[in-house]
Amino acid sequence: MSEVLAVSFFYDSALLSQHSQTPLSVFLSELSLLIKWFVAFGVAFGITLLAHSETTHSKATIGTDDSITPHQWPIALGLNVIAYLCFLVLTESLFSNSTVETNALAIHLLSILSPTTNALLWFLCGTIVATTALLLAAPWRYWKQHLTQHRKALAVCTVIASFITLSSLASKQFWPAFIEPTFLVSTGLLMLVSNSIYIDSEHFDLGLSHFVVNVSPECSGLEGMGLALSFSCLYLYLFRKQLPFPKAFVLLPIAAVASWFLNACRIALLIMIGEWVSPEFAIGGFHSQAGWITFTALSLLIVFTFHKFMSVNATEIQEVQRSSEEDSELPLANALIIPFLAFLCISLLSGLDSRTVSFTYFLKVIGTGAALWYWWKTLQLTKPLGRLKAIGIGASVAILWVWMIPADAQYNLSFNTDLEEMGILWGSLWLISRVLGSILIAPLVEELMFRGYLLARLSRQPFGLNQPITATWTAIIISAVAFGAIHQHWIAGCLAGLAYGFVRHRGNVSSAILAHSVTNGLLCVYVLFTLNWTVL
Repeated sequence: MSEVLAVSFFYDSALLSQHSQTPLSVFLSELSLLIKWFVAFGVAFGITLLAHSETTHSKATIGTDDSITPHQWPIALGLNVIAYLCFLVLTESLFSNSTVETNALAIHLLSILSPTTNALLWFLCGTIVATTALLLAAPWRYWKQHLTQHRKALAVCTVIASFITLSSLASKQFWPAFIEPTFLVSTGLLMLVSNSIYIDSEHFDLGLSHFVVNVSPECSGLEGMGLALSFSCLYLYLFRKQLPFPKAFVLLPIAAVASWFLNACRIALLIMIGEWVSPEFAIGGFHSQAGWITFTALSLLIVFTFHKFMSVNATEIQEVQRSSEEDSELPLANALIIPFLAFLCISLLSGLDSRTVSFTYFLKVIGTGAALWYWWKTLQLTKPLGRLKAIGIGASVAILWVWMIPADAQYNLSFNTDLEEMGILWGSLWLISRVLGSILIAPLVEELMFRGYLLARLSRQPFGLNQPITATWTAIIISAVAFGAIHQHWIAGCLAGLAYGFVRHRGNVSSAILAHSVTNGLLCVYVLFTLNWTVL
């Protein structure tokens, strides 16, 4: 992690394209595409692991003999350090900017090697750094076992992630061809609700009497279609035994067309909200969140519709459902997942309000609290194991969190201004709900989901909420990355997830909840004294 932070702090990848316009250098200059690929791959592979968590078993657990031997780790560490030093020199020769003084070796490399050769060597050294880092975490036989065990899923997820990344890149070339039909459909939808429509077909400006938007090429809906197709392909792969083929392939065009049409609906609804509700709400909140809301709704609709009407054997599926309902773990799984889903859905809807301090937080606390109350008896949680250790780790995470996240003066000013505008009464109530949500609600729903459900499923273990769990390294890492992904400061979130995963491994779910609550409680105290709302 420190190696990645050191490189990303000093170098700007966009400068790589200034040295050469070869396909390789231009591609590497768009490192955001690599990030998008890894995110897409991680999400797809995580869903695949969860869907097949009961069908496979893993033996590589924490505390077993699958650890790197004493005579192996110095070799891996030495290779990692040498490759990283070479990686730094090559990075400086490719990405150096005015803030970094380019050394003589980097200048010499740049003069004798072509940019393409430099880029290839850079990529090779980076691969060695990543590989040796993995070997330091676990031995080769561990990774070989999992690569073999999940080879089909890895291949499918690689194809899906590549499709998402390439479709994002290629869609820019086809935006102009799709913008006109999107514009026409959005116009038709507005005509259904109003006769006073402003239309500029030449510049693609569309609106009503007092609110007009420009339908840019990025709004054509192509990227959404790529996501919908990728999700559909993953769904078809995961449920290939239940769905009738080749008839099930009809899902692909349906998903693409539905995604494109919902995008046109989103544009029309944006204009209606800007005209009749609030321009600030339309531009600041709805515009940024509506795309993900429609994609989530479409994904749920796909799963529900095809599971309901396209099962290959309805009788067999019903029997499986009945046996699942009789499974004693199903109510507990619902109790672990549903409060988090409620928390996530309300958070997504709350994002429609662009204000820093919003009344929608009351809805988040009340709605999630109601879900927790409904399922509380099913959880049957006991007292935390190893309380002092959990409290100590929670406090350490709080210190690390404050150290890693710099203060954002503009955000703090906006936060304090919005809080003052609420008045003393509502502002005080909002602060109380924020503290309660941070100390009680968030630790409960997040730990139940990530350390209660996800960690157990990925480790192929029963939930066993009130006892230690034999967790796998893969499960610890994936659950930590998933935990970090739902936080704005994802690196700090991943590190916190690793810490809470260790607490859960040694204790019970209540231990992880306690550690998380201690972290958030200390952060609340820090924020109330410093008014640095950035860390909360």
